[in-house]
Amino acid sequence: MNRRDLLLRSLLAGAGTALPGAAALAAAEDYPSRAITLVLPAQAGGALDILGRAMADEMGRRLGQPVIVDNKPGAALMMGTNQVAKAPPDGYTIGLTLTQAVVNNLFLMAKVPYDPRRDLAYISEVCTAQVVLVVHPGLPVDSANALWEWARANPGKASYGSWGAGSFPHVMGSHVARTRGLEMTHVPYKGEAPMLQDLVGGQLSWALGSLGSVRGFVASGRLRALAVTGDKRLDDMPKVPTFPQAGLSDPELSVTGQVLMIAPAATPPAVLAKIEQTALAALDTTAVRARIQTIGMVALGRGSVETRARYDANFPLQEKLIRGLGIQVE
Repeated sequence: MNRRDLLLRSLLAGAGTALPGAAALAAAEDYPSRAITLVLPAQAGGALDILGRAMADEMGRRLGQPVIVDNKPGAALMMGTNQVAKAPPDGYTIGLTLTQAVVNNLFLMAKVPYDPRRDLAYISEVCTAQVVLVVHPGLPVDSANALWEWARANPGKASYGSWGAGSFPHVMGSHVARTRGLEMTHVPYKGEAPMLQDLVGGQLSWALGSLGSVRGFVASGRLRALAVTGDKRLDDMPKVPTFPQAGLSDPELSVTGQVLMIAPAATPPAVLAKIEQTALAALDTTAVRARIQTIGMVALGRGSVETRARYDANFPLQEKLIRGLGIQVE
């Protein structure tokens, strides 16, 4: 089945019997007639911002209307994601968000101001981000298993950083400590940059960081890479094994971060289909893929049907993991 057929299937599934397929497609012809806002729950200059601006430029060119980036960082990605969830469902407010905002936060936070299963439409799984286990080069370890053995032999001395309480590295670090009986200190930061600076300075033992952020430190020898999440090695670090290749079979250590394009759930199916088609076409361009590569992500461009199915399948797995760890974030 080709991409156009998949889009039509998605459209008809959303429209039900109330609106025939041909009429639904025709209803989207006048969209958009004004500028579209792309909300990013992240600060300007970061990986999500770079990705969002590349997508906005290419989508705006194809739609014939500007796509304006609106950075709304804060509240563990919830501020910007909530803005999309509560926006008028007319196709003029869309967003890019991460798995943490639409899955993990539900089990980490006492209150989330939206229901990600009910309030959001999932247009595309845009790309995925593998994270890299890095250590200070002065640490006497050369593999992930050697790191855990060092932590076991030095109880209370090992510390790991994350880019915020409840973030992916925090959850993964807690999983490693619990499953291996290790005594390690979690140190949360407000972003990757200060976390990695402290790791380079020797204030931390190890951390999980995005490829785009750790690549320069590893290349210069200021950090050592031991393993990567995901099911294949990174092109930029071909000698660094995946966690399974390093002898760590925990499925939790193979998880990658997902970047999702979202819209208010009640957005008309015809409009959602047009946004989806445009987003997938933008992701096929050399310019956008080059920008994605520079920030260490991998372009996916999955359509709405597959994106929603993968989201629904991942939801209970993350719930079991996080509830089992007992992590709570104020």
